[in-house]
Amino acid sequence: MTASEIERQKFTRRDVIKLGLPVASLLWLGTGSTATAAVQRTHRHIRAFLGDADDLGPELRALLRDREVRRFILKEAKPLLRELAEGLETTQVSPTDQLPIGILTDQERENVRTQLVDSLPALLADGPTDEPAPDDRTIRSIIDNAIEEMQGILCAPKLDTHIALINQGQDFRASVVDNLFIALDQRGPGAILIAPAQLIGQEPAQDAGTEGIEVIVLLISLVIELLGLVAGLAGLTLPKVPLGPVAKALLPHLKSPTVRTAITVLLATLASKTATIAQKAEAVFRFLTLLAAAGALSRLVAELVRDLGWTDYLAIGLRLIAFIATFFISAGTLTIARIAAVLATSLFEIISKVDDLVERK
Repeated sequence: MTASEIERQKFTRRDVIKLGLPVASLLWLGTGSTATAAVQRTHRHIRAFLGDADDLGPELRALLRDREVRRFILKEAKPLLRELAEGLETTQVSPTDQLPIGILTDQERENVRTQLVDSLPALLADGPTDEPAPDDRTIRSIIDNAIEEMQGILCAPKLDTHIALINQGQDFRASVVDNLFIALDQRGPGAILIAPAQLIGQEPAQDAGTEGIEVIVLLISLVIELLGLVAGLAGLTLPKVPLGPVAKALLPHLKSPTVRTAITVLLATLASKTATIAQKAEAVFRFLTLLAAAGALSRLVAELVRDLGWTDYLAIGLRLIAFIATFFISAGTLTIARIAAVLATSLFEIISKVDDLVERK
């Protein structure tokens, strides 16, 4: 089967299907070897790229040419990712019938409001461009609603994990099958296809320009995964994640030493065999808070809800930020308890996504 034939092929609905395909004809690498192609469920045409999804491949390679980024990916993130699945599996989870509840004081409401107002410039800068932004009165109403929604969540003694679990299925999936790496864009026809490839932790088989791409894609997937958990707690269903645009929104931030340090701390905590589920939940919130401060969260939300209008875009962005803002007030313990509960119910799915790309020690 040639690359042009693959481009016209429609695959059936299966999580992973295997097709015996010559790597050379698929990716024009001239290796002469045979690979097994893994494709996720889709009714769309799949375009065969030499490592590109929405022109993402060149950006990934360019990022890996940055010496500090490359060192971080291969020397820090990669070893931690090999320990991640086992660390998550050994997390002690204590079932709880009732969550702690609390009422925000007037001062706490004002503190949350201040953080929402402070986040507006970044949200407005990254919002829809095909219609005018809402007026100040509408924005104030959206902020008020975000605070009320947050108060309702903190008052609920029971946790509905349904939406958070739905969000897990909206993320793109990436895997290595045989010696072919594939990550599929769920909201478009693009895909990243790389061969030869290997699981994270195996001896490098890729050329110097592509080694580490699988690590970056897994890191992006984990960020979306954790954001989806928080969004679910805030009552928000994320749309299918567009791999190319979302990755482009996050890639520049990997050049920031502060963001790289935050990723290292997050991975180390999640991979720890002694950290409690509450400590891992707190690490998730600290990481998302840093993304918000770095301006990455607004960019990420903008890409996830690109097809929505201003009102829905701001409602989603501000509700997420309101939830994260409660971490810094007395309601922080209530917030951690909720993210810990939803993280506990989501461990299996997160572990399975990690295992698709990682060879355990």
